[in-house]
Amino acid sequence: MIWYFNLYYRPTSYFIIISILSAIIALEIFSSDDSRDFWPIFVKIVILSLVIRGGIYFNYPSIMGYDAYFHTKIADIIMLTGSVPPFEISDKYAYAPIVHILIANVGVLCQIPVKCTVFLSIGVGSVISTLFLYIIGKNIAGPQIGLLAALLANITNDLIVRGITNITADSLVVCYLLAMLYLTFADTVHINIRDSLLIFFSLLLVITHQLSTFVVFLILLTLISSQAIISYIHGVHFQKSRSIIYLMLFGIAIVAHWISIEFPGGSTFFDFVLGPFIDVIRAGGEYGSDLLIVGHAYERPLFDLLILQSSYLILPFFAIGGLLLWMSPENRKRFSIAVVAAALFVLVYGIPLLGIRNLLTSRWMPLLCIFLAILAAAFIWRSVHLMSSRTGKICSVFLVVFVFAFLMITTPGINKDNPLVSKDTTIRNQFTYSEIQAAETIESVFDGDTYVDSTFLGAYVYHTDPVISEKEIAVSKQVSQLDISGNNDLIGANNLFVLRTCTLYEPVTVKASHLYGDSMARIIPQSFFDSFESHHFNLVYSNSYVLGYLSC
Repeated sequence: MIWYFNLYYRPTSYFIIISILSAIIALEIFSSDDSRDFWPIFVKIVILSLVIRGGIYFNYPSIMGYDAYFHTKIADIIMLTGSVPPFEISDKYAYAPIVHILIANVGVLCQIPVKCTVFLSIGVGSVISTLFLYIIGKNIAGPQIGLLAALLANITNDLIVRGITNITADSLVVCYLLAMLYLTFADTVHINIRDSLLIFFSLLLVITHQLSTFVVFLILLTLISSQAIISYIHGVHFQKSRSIIYLMLFGIAIVAHWISIEFPGGSTFFDFVLGPFIDVIRAGGEYGSDLLIVGHAYERPLFDLLILQSSYLILPFFAIGGLLLWMSPENRKRFSIAVVAAALFVLVYGIPLLGIRNLLTSRWMPLLCIFLAILAAAFIWRSVHLMSSRTGKICSVFLVVFVFAFLMITTPGINKDNPLVSKDTTIRNQFTYSEIQAAETIESVFDGDTYVDSTFLGAYVYHTDPVISEKEIAVSKQVSQLDISGNNDLIGANNLFVLRTCTLYEPVTVKASHLYGDSMARIIPQSFFDSFESHHFNLVYSNSYVLGYLSC
């Protein structure tokens, strides 16, 4: 009913209801001691997770995200032509096409719109794959902790972002990692079958994404090394030779693929990754500590600041408690989970301190959250059971999970339509029917170069159809980002400038400096719009929400 009666908007009651439902499921987990109750609870977690993602994803008619438009376009071309588009279209993803092939296959088999195809292939897949997280937690610490870990993971902000709100090639990597972790910890799977599946998923990872595959390699290296060390200390048998051979094969496959990948301009993937690292060693990082830690200074009310900071800190807060609980090497499986979480945490926050931005460590967070969710579940479970009062246990569980869910699902990262906090700096990357119609109409009648605001760029390019012939696929039109500094008069004639009127009060992404990833949110000033009301431009399109000016 909320979706039906509120287009482009979800009221606060929606988030409260979702948080209450999450807390009720947590109460079921804590009150169930019969194994027959566990699978129905997991089904409820899956349904709730799909409701959360569906509410975010289908609240606007457009696909959401930034990179998602590019990846969906590649999948569209694969569905249309039956082959992966060349390097000129796919860029480096010509060497890593698995996620695009998956989306294309689902679209062809199900014959559904591409928006639903993305949700079915990635959104549903990422939720179902948390089954492995439940089994891992069950095998290591018990079924209740496994279920609670699955619940916390499915409502965690970073996993929702990578699972549906910004589809990229590494969205599939999270699913592969969960399956590989299950195989690593599974004692019931025959060792030959387990190793064969691990090698299969490893090779699949290599042609799915570049950096995320390297992160998975680091995770497995840390995981297997910690287990080997603990096994050696306690004199327990461990398949050391098999593990070494597997890691060597995985590492060789990654390096071999990286060597073959070509980037625009003729540079290699090694140049892209190692070049800035060498520069940092020689000259130091370009990022100062203030910019690293504080970022750009936005004036926020105390309530907004409290909610935002709490949403970032609540999962690590509980996970650190679980880390301390599981750092004891008495149980090698629990200990290895704790070691991997600690090592990843150091890398995620340590690498940017060197001034290195090309490793995109923010993209590593969903992989880290898998381990943090297990540790957080263990800590919450242990803490609640320290209480003697049953009423205190019930209230504590309900309150903790309710607050956790509310903080996660209300953050601006996934809540673009009705941000409860930081509304002035939240960038809406979903688009209305009017904005989509403008892009489709202008694209169908105009053949020249087009300039749009940075946030709308991906969606506009998505509606620019490439020229497809029997021999080649080529982009016929150039779509570029608007320069809001006022230098548009330097651009030649017959160029189209597309302005969304909502950018007068809704912020868009603006590059703040030449540093990689250094951008900020700001609205486009009225003076920029006024600059097009001159004899140098003609108004050629208007639907009140989108204006199109053609330069003379």
